[in-house]
Amino acid sequence: MKMGNDLTRGPVARTLLRFTAPYLIGNLLNTLYGIVDMFIVGRFASSVALSSVSIGALIMMMINFLLMGLATGGTVLVGNLVGARKDKEVKEAVSTMFCLLPLAAIIIMAILMVLRVPLLNLINTPEESFAGAKSYISICLVGMIFSGFYNAISSVFRGMGESKTPMIFVGISCVLNIFGDIICVATLKMGASGAALATTVSQACSVIIALIYIKKKSSFPFDFRPSSFRIYKDKAKRILSLGLPAAGQEVLVNASFVVLESIVNTLGYVSTAAAGVADRIFTIAVIPAGAFFGAVSAMVAQNEGAGQPQRSHRCLGVGVMVSGALGVLLWLVVWLFPSAVLSIFTPDKEVIAAGVDYMTFFKFDFLFFAFAFPICGYINGMGHTRYTLLVNLVSSLAVRIPLVYYISTIPGATLWHVGLSLPLASLVQLLMAAGYMLLHKDERAYRRLKDNH
Repeated sequence: MKMGNDLTRGPVARTLLRFTAPYLIGNLLNTLYGIVDMFIVGRFASSVALSSVSIGALIMMMINFLLMGLATGGTVLVGNLVGARKDKEVKEAVSTMFCLLPLAAIIIMAILMVLRVPLLNLINTPEESFAGAKSYISICLVGMIFSGFYNAISSVFRGMGESKTPMIFVGISCVLNIFGDIICVATLKMGASGAALATTVSQACSVIIALIYIKKKSSFPFDFRPSSFRIYKDKAKRILSLGLPAAGQEVLVNASFVVLESIVNTLGYVSTAAAGVADRIFTIAVIPAGAFFGAVSAMVAQNEGAGQPQRSHRCLGVGVMVSGALGVLLWLVVWLFPSAVLSIFTPDKEVIAAGVDYMTFFKFDFLFFAFAFPICGYINGMGHTRYTLLVNLVSSLAVRIPLVYYISTIPGATLWHVGLSLPLASLVQLLMAAGYMLLHKDERAYRRLKDNH
């Protein structure tokens, strides 16, 4: 099996950074889906439409992160098997992934189609934004099957040490999405529905192109024959044991943001629009840390499969150092130029003023997750996804949601107050991740000694 890259050889820093760079660019391009929607809707539609896209995108982000969490199980398993040079089992894992993820996407689509209205009511969607948000979610749900296939394809490539190909597929989708937004939103004036349609069609086209490409690659560990689509029980069990906790943590984190959104929605559509813009800035700031989370996880998985724990430890060190430095830089930009950054997405001065209030404390989140994510990626790569689930259970259920609820009871609460809960939750996440490393310090020392001999 020649496709993919061997992450168990070569200088650790150079190998990790080369693997992370396409990962980072791919994440950036993927984030552009939402950013382009917000930018074009903000410029060519009303603040109500902007609020609708903000609410709908938050819910769809939670669903997509659920699929990404499940895909994490596939990345770790494929990485372990590739590192151990077990080609036959790699093919079985890939076959299982290509069945499980699309099936999960179909189930999620069916459930959300039934629950989308109650969910919008639950999060206190403003009356002006309700119809647009419902339309946005409905159209995006139709394309869930393509999200399932995309996440399956990406997880396999990354487990094999190949991050450039998923980046290309995302790039194609992003370009198509931009043209779709220009046509549907700026030209046809379809508002939130147009933004959703552009995103869904572009993702569908990207997945079709990806499937055509990999079907022609004889070195890809799957031949796409109907008889090859099979779920192997042992592989499915391992993928789910790794992926469900990862999916659980993604859902928890994003569910806590949905609760946060429900509080913000009670403050009116201006606050909803401002929080939506601030959330887009957050999605940009989290890209480097998210890239190192995924890259460290995949590289550690391969090296653990190859029996090289010392490389795993060096990989973690490089990831924390580079991700942390980028986090500090992004924090400085938002701290020094908050209004200028917010004005990129909306010219509405009232929305910008509300956004500046929200970012007062929110910007400190950029520091904490920059250091926490690579550590959590290492923990996932080790196969300990249940601990990262615990981390997010505590940070979400014991910190973020209770704080948001308490804030909602304060008379005259504003976005300034709401933004306080976010960095505190991430700080808890960082402390718990660091605590894991301290608790396993002796184990890592023993494994390094064993690796040297």
